[in-house]
Amino acid sequence: MTVSVKQENDRAIITVADTGIGVSAQQQTYVFSKFFRTENAQRLEPNGTGLGLYLTKNIVEHHGGVVSFLSKENKGSVFVIALLLTTSQLVG
Repeated sequence: MTVSVKQENDRAIITVADTGIGVSAQQQTYVFSKFFRTENAQRLEPNGTGLGLYLTKNIVEHHGGVVSFLSKENKGSVFVIALLLTTSQLVG
């Protein structure tokens, strides 16, 4: 897993990338749904709750940010969070 943080203008961009199981194209619409777990994740780790990405999206959006992702089954995923920085947080 690779995590990076950078500033782009007035936003903090947080990227989390992995080379894991990925998400099939058919299931990508549901990734941020409450209690959703992909079929391949259920087979690999049956004990998850399906709340992690749901909570992440809600927290990010509550703070005025956006979260997006790209994924390919059996290749991995890249999640990107963009958060607006306040004037006092900007590095100049």
